[in-house]
Amino acid sequence: MTSLVRTNRNSSTREIVFRGLVFYLKYIVIAFFVIVLVLLITRLTGIEVENIGSSKEFKDSFRSNILCGLFEICLFGPFLEELLFRLWLTFKRSHILISAFVLFYALLTLCILPHTHECFLFGFQSDYFEKPIIKCLISLILSSPVLFIKKDRLESFKGKYGQWLVYFSVLCFALGHITNINCEWYVYPFMILMCLPQLVMGTTITYYRLNIGFFAGLLFHIIINFIPTFISYHSEIVGLFGY
Repeated sequence: MTSLVRTNRNSSTREIVFRGLVFYLKYIVIAFFVIVLVLLITRLTGIEVENIGSSKEFKDSFRSNILCGLFEICLFGPFLEELLFRLWLTFKRSHILISAFVLFYALLTLCILPHTHECFLFGFQSDYFEKPIIKCLISLILSSPVLFIKKDRLESFKGKYGQWLVYFSVLCFALGHITNINCEWYVYPFMILMCLPQLVMGTTITYYRLNIGFFAGLLFHIIINFIPTFISYHSEIVGLFGY
């Protein structure tokens, strides 16, 4: 694929979208073949591996509130991940500040503050809506030093390490999805291969983000999340609209 960092100014938006789709379709097929092979090996060796999204608990939870499930998987989740992993790739202070804020907010939600699993916002349930004022204040304080970084230093840093940080963000995005896999701890290094679809997806989204813009990458992310969700729960989703 064309370099993720350098934008080809002679390419139209249509050409960039087409290149991204070709890349995604080509390598996602390879990724799924690898996953099938991994699952075959784990079954033959008696290793128990479960995708949380395929578990009975997850499916029952999704079906109990279709609208909430669609919101979290197809809108809230992609938006949060794009802010965290790709907004800052412009190396603008405002973008870095927002990404850092989201990072600290997510860490507070997932790792530090206790969860009650009973917090709702406009009918949607998520740990992210729990103690929002406290988490916002702490996250703002922790991310605010970004505002004191000089613009020329950011540009210099981008010139030296920008390309490597782009690749690093794609890798972090992919590896972050290893938490979707439920297995014994000693199998996790092998389970990295299960993140190949997210690696392909993250590379494509980053290509769009850097060459078209943030919302282009976000839209692609939403579509890719929606397609398998609709396939898995099409009857419930269609029924949601009264058909």
